[in-house]
Amino acid sequence: MPSRTSSADVPSDHTQNAPAPTLPAQVSPPEFALSPVLPHAVLGVEVVALPVLPALAAQDGDDGVLTLGPGAAELGDLLGLDLLGVLESAGATGRSGEVICLPVPLGGPENADLRCVALVGIGAQQPDDLRRAGAALARELRGRSSVATTVASVVDEAGLTAFVVGAMLGSFRFTWRSTPVEDPPVGRVVLADLPETLGPVLARAVALGGAGWRSRMLATVPSNLKNPPWLAAQAERLAKDAGLDVTVHDEDWLAEHGFGGIIGVGQASATPPRLIRLDYTPRKASRRTPTVVLVGKGITFDTGG
Repeated sequence: MPSRTSSADVPSDHTQNAPAPTLPAQVSPPEFALSPVLPHAVLGVEVVALPVLPALAAQDGDDGVLTLGPGAAELGDLLGLDLLGVLESAGATGRSGEVICLPVPLGGPENADLRCVALVGIGAQQPDDLRRAGAALARELRGRSSVATTVASVVDEAGLTAFVVGAMLGSFRFTWRSTPVEDPPVGRVVLADLPETLGPVLARAVALGGAGWRSRMLATVPSNLKNPPWLAAQAERLAKDAGLDVTVHDEDWLAEHGFGGIIGVGQASATPPRLIRLDYTPRKASRRTPTVVLVGKGITFDTGG
């Protein structure tokens, strides 16, 4: 992404009956990348985040031992740190969403930008655990520029997807201020120790997380600004980005084509209603391809009962 901010105010051709709402520039979600190397070798990152697996069931009366993920031994040797000892001193359990941050004020011998080692519990490593871990790490790293992590390298593709989605949603911020946001989301997340062949999996995960981010933004914008023309403008931008066909029908078209219910409800507002149609046609579609119609209700103020 070329910019870390994006405007929620989008011009529309369908705002002749209401002024276009304006919002301050909003922060953007993190960028994601894959790297085949271990996190200590990813230069320029401010944080290295390592997964912590819960202790196995104690046997013969011995306490279980926590396990650290890939890159822990190498990073510990470089920094002269006993990372397992840090976990023990902190009383860590490895439960999902547990994050312990260890400051590295002087940087590392291979990465002078390193300022923190984050130890992230991933629990039972199920998708919900990874989503929770991603969200917790994102909240902990607000204000940081970048992180390299091997959390996603110890799980399957579903776990990778859940971790990325969690990190994106955990980064969500909304602001009314025109000044820069304090402690913005971490700017870049490098999924280390993973091959570039997982690019399509990562792209899908980012798309899912981005959809959740967009949904939260739409839900958070207050109704004195989120009127039907504004929502139509968001649909137009979404369609342009996703390659969809979009048609926005105004109140005149609705009246002409017999949409009396929508017109009637819309009369309770100073802003007339809109009907948004989005069309997606698969590249290999034929006459035999089934047509699927999804009908939703864009709520900009009240559900209408």
